[in-house]
Amino acid sequence: MKIVFLTPPAKNWLFPPSGIAYLTSFLNKNGHEAIIVEGNNKTLNDLIQAVGRIKPDIAGISMDTSSRFLCLELAKKIKTIFNIPIILWGPHPTLMPDQLLKNYPFIDYLVRNEVEYSCLNLLNALENGKNLDKIKGISYKKDKQIIHNERTDPIIDLDNLPFPEYKFFDLKGYSKNPENPPELKDYPVGSIISSRGCPYHCTFCSTSHLWGHKIRFRTPKNVVDEIELLYFKYGTRYIV
Repeated sequence: MKIVFLTPPAKNWLFPPSGIAYLTSFLNKNGHEAIIVEGNNKTLNDLIQAVGRIKPDIAGISMDTSSRFLCLELAKKIKTIFNIPIILWGPHPTLMPDQLLKNYPFIDYLVRNEVEYSCLNLLNALENGKNLDKIKGISYKKDKQIIHNERTDPIIDLDNLPFPEYKFFDLKGYSKNPENPPELKDYPVGSIISSRGCPYHCTFCSTSHLWGHKIRFRTPKNVVDEIELLYFKYGTRYIV
């Protein structure tokens, strides 16, 4: 399937979102055509026009709580104009699946927690017309009832994931953020996630809800290989 992934409109984000880039590369490695349209320094209309050019079978939007209203507006416009299925994932859908599915009928599916395998299995099922009840980590409506399938299993060996798909990002577009070192404002910006999970229970943070309390590390070599990729292929000199 051809799927477009979008981030909501924003001004001068601190760093490119690695989560959506991991998901894109993982799906592309496993037989789908996934494309990212980033919202950094773009308008809502820019994103809608991009979806029109790409003509995807399905659209996915990365949502956190602070961006939820922009994400919902974007999802509603895509559904209204293109009438394609909408997937949401991220911290807010993981924590508030009932609220989203109950109140926003233009949302078709939520992918909770760790997204790679859940999203792959969901796309495979939709492509082949198969039942969704065995797919871990997704929420959806069936016969007007909200269904939450069981939580997906955490990915233990993070080194098995392909590196994030950076080619869809304007990495230099993140360098103007005032939090970045001013002497590096002319260089592309990268971001790296070296582990997933957190053993703590901070009430203000969604990390442990999203990725669980068991911390999982990438190997040092795997992280350094990604640093070299950003440095030599994309010209990055500042990595978050």
